[in-house]
Amino acid sequence: LNENAERYVFEGSNNSVINAGGEWNSITCSKRSAINGGSRNTIQGSDNEYGMTIGGGCYNFIGGNYNKFGTIGGGEYNNITNSCLTTIGGGYNNRTLSYAHYATIAGGKDNRTSCYSFIGGGVNNSIASQSSVIGGGCNNCINYSFSSILGGVCNTICGCYNSIIGTNITTPIGVTHTSFANNLILTGSADVANSGILSLERLDTTPSTLREGSIFHSGSAGAGCLYFSPDGTTVRQIAFV
Repeated sequence: LNENAERYVFEGSNNSVINAGGEWNSITCSKRSAINGGSRNTIQGSDNEYGMTIGGGCYNFIGGNYNKFGTIGGGEYNNITNSCLTTIGGGYNNRTLSYAHYATIAGGKDNRTSCYSFIGGGVNNSIASQSSVIGGGCNNCINYSFSSILGGVCNTICGCYNSIIGTNITTPIGVTHTSFANNLILTGSADVANSGILSLERLDTTPSTLREGSIFHSGSAGAGCLYFSPDGTTVRQIAFV
């Protein structure tokens, strides 16, 4: 316990410290942990919990079961619960879901993340699946694993291995391994070799599942053609005349 009586290191918190400069900070049942400043920050563990750090800020909390090496850099009302090796850099009211191990929220406001996932910032972004990324923006949501949203507003991913670049996009349920955008422009430059080119890899056979408006490249090696499906069922060859 440091000299200010408004900072508390309770029993079961061996080798933990609360540095001078803050007030009403406390560490309970968390070994080798530290609060470096700020006000009303709390580290609250249980048996075999250790290595947590709160750098500063106000009303930040690390606690629950199975917390190890969690870090909150600062900000206000940020929360790490039941998570191992998880980081919240700062911001306001950012939280990890339970057992969001190895997750990171860099900053922003009202963001939520799950295990192995990353949110760069923004407002009210949520990842409820593992190994996904939201760069920023507002009201973006990922419900399936291994997916990403660059930014934008009100985007939702409803299938694994998908990505969104844009705004107000909701991916169809069950669609996977697909990128979605509102518009796509390829720009070329005389100074950059092979720029402004769209290439479609050749498929040996017609895809088994098509969506309305699909374009694909198929055929034998060296003789492939472009095909278009107007309704997701009918397939027509694209001819250039």
